[in-house]
Amino acid sequence: MRTEIAAFEAQSKFHYPLLKDDIDITAKRYNVRSVPIMFLIDNHGVLKEVIHGELPWKEAQKIIMKYL
Repeated sequence: MRTEIAAFEAQSKFHYPLLKDDIDITAKRYNVRSVPIMFLIDNHGVLKEVIHGELPWKEAQKIIMKYL
């Protein structure tokens, strides 16, 4: 799984950090049961939204734009 994530990160052109939780702190705290999962955190460090599973890019972009 980690190899797949690294490959995805290498081929993507994201302009924001992709964070990995190697010791499952986030998974336990936020009850992560599936991958992919997206946490949207504002510039004050407040968790705004959690998105479980895949989304078409246009849908994800709409959600992200709400917080920019």
